[in-house]
Amino acid sequence: MNNQYLENNYKIKLIKTSSDTDYIDSVKIYSRVTPSDIRTNTNELTYWLDNKTVGFESYFFSLFLNDTNIGLAMCTYLKSTKTVVIEYIAVEDAYRKNNTYLSYLNELRMFISSLLEVTYFICEISNKNNGVEVDDESKIFKTILSIENFFTIDADYHTPPLGINNEFSSFEAKLMINSNTNIKTIPKETYIRVIRSLYFEYYINWYTPFFSESERLRYNKQIQNTFASIQNKLEELPEPLQFIEVNKDKIKSAGGVEKLPAPKKKLNNNLTSIFISIFVFPIIVIAYYKVFNFFGIDTTTNFTPIIGGISSIIVSILPFLLKKDTV
Repeated sequence: MNNQYLENNYKIKLIKTSSDTDYIDSVKIYSRVTPSDIRTNTNELTYWLDNKTVGFESYFFSLFLNDTNIGLAMCTYLKSTKTVVIEYIAVEDAYRKNNTYLSYLNELRMFISSLLEVTYFICEISNKNNGVEVDDESKIFKTILSIENFFTIDADYHTPPLGINNEFSSFEAKLMINSNTNIKTIPKETYIRVIRSLYFEYYINWYTPFFSESERLRYNKQIQNTFASIQNKLEELPEPLQFIEVNKDKIKSAGGVEKLPAPKKKLNNNLTSIFISIFVFPIIVIAYYKVFNFFGIDTTTNFTPIIGGISSIIVSILPFLLKKDTV
């Protein structure tokens, strides 16, 4: 049987307008599969798809697998720090495999890097109750990011709430970071600059169109208090900030990521053929010769056809003995 291969084609499509039917389908998937405490109001997504601002720029992508729309991805570029925030890679439950997330993550990074000047890629990852109450979505994504050489910064971080009266969306978290310069640590000042751009250039500006003046002031005050708390805790840490060590052997089997089975060891077919030819065939011939002599059969006239028959049998069964495994 010939080897058969199933090739999956992962593609991303940059969405430029909310009237795009692919965007509409992708947003429906996003709403259905994203946990409520980390899900952004889809009306806000649509607004920022159709409107631009100075401090940040958000990019939305429909995710395709073999021409089937299976999800939505979102990235935001923070212009002052040249930082890309990977917001969401939301896919249908049936496709939530390691290769799916890895493929789309790589596609997104290559696309964004070709379009913009990027210093850092970052992602906010839930660390509720010191990592005890983390949702499955965050666990999977943390594992995928770790495989792709994103590192968890060992410092305090807190996600701002997704709007007013949505306190459940604000929780302890960690920032995971990746850089083309293969950094091993990060200066405190750099960490604070990234958070400042996240909080004040992104979160506050994102919600401004949807708030009344009183709501805007209330939200700004909350952001300022959270930022001050992070700054104060940062003073207690040594310079530079370290990355949390990750056990690379464990992450490959965590968070719903399946490991590929180890390949089976196969016999060397050439050596097997030689072994049969040199040792097995002569033993069979000698055994027949002894039997013929024991019964007084004339080996000079009758033995040659027997040898030919034995040879034919061995030649016939040899391909089956040496048959290769197929996948």
